[in-house]
Formats: sequence, structure tokens, C-alpha cells
Amino acid sequence: MKTLLLLLGAAFVAGSASLLFLKPSRRDVILDRLQLRRRRTSGSGTPPRSLSPSNKDQEHESSPDYSDIYPPSRRHVLADIHGFAEKLAKTEDQCIASPEKKERIPLTTELSDAKKTMLTPCEFSVEEINALGNFPDYAKLSGVPSPQPYHEFNIKNARPRPYRPFRWAYHQTMCK
Repeated sequence: MKTLLLLLGAAFVAGSASLLFLKPSRRDVILDRLQLRRRRTSGSGTPPRSLSPSNKDQEHESSPDYSDIYPPSRRHVLADIHGFAEKLAKTEDQCIASPEKKERIPLTTELSDAKKTMLTPCEFSVEEINALGNFPDYAKLSGVPSPQPYHEFNIKNARPRPYRPFRWAYHQTMCK
């Protein structure tokens, strides 16, 4: 019995050795499964990232500086707000005129911490914002109209959103 096991073991070793030495394709499979191979060389013709020409161009190009570009002034709407000029004791022309001093509020500073003469990007000073009160007319100040009601809507004819008790499986990958 022992001799039979020794013969079977010797046959297994001889067969494995023949596969390793005689057939390179099978040798690669066996070594990959046993994880005895070193790092595989890349068959790709793509150069490494440090030598890529597109990365060289991007490193030297500088992005445009938008730090001094602001939206258009909205000071002309201050004259349309009822009672605003009286709160600041100014004439309507003084409210509309663009201030000479252009000290901007930094993005990291809160409005409560800024000086009264500092300006927002739309050229409103902190003092003017405080004079506008808690709920000024946003549509006038921003130039964005208020939403209009849709009178043709009928709730009796409206269809509900489709009910989806189960969501499909999706995978999110890391991307640039």
C-alpha cells in the first residue's frame, strides 16, 4: 500500500514537473494560480503618466483667474423699493449711483462681521442690505421673476408618480 502511494506521488511530481518545464502556457497558468509569479510586465504601448504629452500641457497651462469678475450691478432696483431711500436718508440718485470705493466682502467673511461700507458682488453695501430688512423683494433685487401660477392645472386629471418599491442595482465607480 505504501509503495502504491509512493508511486502515485512520484507520478504526480513527474507530471507536474513536465507541465512546468515543457509547456510554457500551462506553466503560466499554474504559477498564476499558485501566485508564484512576479509582477507582470505591461503589454500596453502607452507611456507612463509622467511622460504623457497631454499631462505636460496641462501642467504648464494656468486656469483663468475669475476672482475679479462680478455679476452686473443691480443698484438701479433700489429706487423701485418703497421707502428704501428714506431709511438710509439718501436721495434716489445717491442710492442708484455706484459707490466710488470698491472694497469687496471676502468670501470667507460673514455679512455680520463685515464693515458697513464693504460691497457684495452685486454692489450692495452691508448698510443697504441691513436697511432692506429681513424679507426684501427677491424678484426685484435679483432680476429673476417670481414663479407664475399654472391656471390650466386640474388635480382631478393629474397622474401620480409611478410607484417603485424596488430599485434596480447600479454600481458607482470612482471617476474623474
